[in-house]
Amino acid sequence: MGHYKKSEQTKKRIIAAAFDLISSDGHKSFTKRALVEKSNIHGIYNHFSCLDEIILEVNKITLDKISSMIKEVILQDLDIKKTISLICYEFLEFSQNHTNLWKLLFIYRVKMDDDLPEWVQNHIQEVFAPIVIFLAKHYQDEVKARDLGAVIWSFMHGLLILKMNNKLVTVTNSNEKKLIDIFIDEIFS
Repeated sequence: MGHYKKSEQTKKRIIAAAFDLISSDGHKSFTKRALVEKSNIHGIYNHFSCLDEIILEVNKITLDKISSMIKEVILQDLDIKKTISLICYEFLEFSQNHTNLWKLLFIYRVKMDDDLPEWVQNHIQEVFAPIVIFLAKHYQDEVKARDLGAVIWSFMHGLLILKMNNKLVTVTNSNEKKLIDIFIDEIFS
């Protein structure tokens, strides 16, 4: 087996171990020591320059899971209101079932010298592009579709951050699904 293939396999093992660690214990307990113990690979920095580079790879896996969920909902060919509601419900469920991965992706700030690498920015755009395309079909206006997509994601992130920080109860007694329903009803009425 060539050196490149071994190196790629080792990187995949490191990323898989990081995914498991973060998924179960959260990003605060993600350390080089924990990763070495989990992966049984001591030369982690021979493959990655820092832990945040590994975190970006874990986030890529999480984004792929979210992307699959979004595409599955859109493929159901429901009306616009039902589709966006279902995407919001699925996103809510994802955040509840994979809280540590959600927090890593949307709350944790990667501490890299430069902006996020271009491949990360492109991947984020690819994940959310199907929603914009779906909305653009209904509005015949890509700018409006992009802005509406941003409004929906902003609402969802605000809602989920309030919920995860136990702050939602300070502003309402309604549960998240009811708030999603109210929001979607107002946007698509």
